[in-house]
Amino acid sequence: MKKHAIILSMAILLSACSSQEKREAADGLQAAQDEVEASYQDKKEELKDMKENAEDELKKKKSDIEAELKEIDAKIKNGTKEEKAKWEARKKELDKELGDLNDKIKSGVKDLKKDLKDLKEDIKKETKDIKENLKNN
Repeated sequence: MKKHAIILSMAILLSACSSQEKREAADGLQAAQDEVEASYQDKKEELKDMKENAEDELKKKKSDIEAELKEIDAKIKNGTKEEKAKWEARKKELDKELGDLNDKIKSGVKDLKKDLKDLKEDIKKETKDIKENLKNN
């Protein structure tokens, strides 16, 4: 937000300056735009890192559940009637957990893509507004 205020201040100053001052202000404005772009890249990387960490954690949980499901299948094969019923119930619980994890992974990827798209659109709009302000002044 601080960067946004700097950019807007610079654009306002352009309207009341001489030609030399306008060039200097435009250079400052370009530097501010570059800083906003760098900030965008930083946020983009931060979001990707968060996504990767969350995905890694979910994949580990998924792997753990799948391993437990294999163990349960073996216990169901070799168990008594009562044990089989118990393990079948547990298997259903794990199948549901596995489905939920898969949904979370898909949702996380979708949310990340939306967040990146929104961030990029915000940067484009801000840059466009600055350029319009420069043209009008």
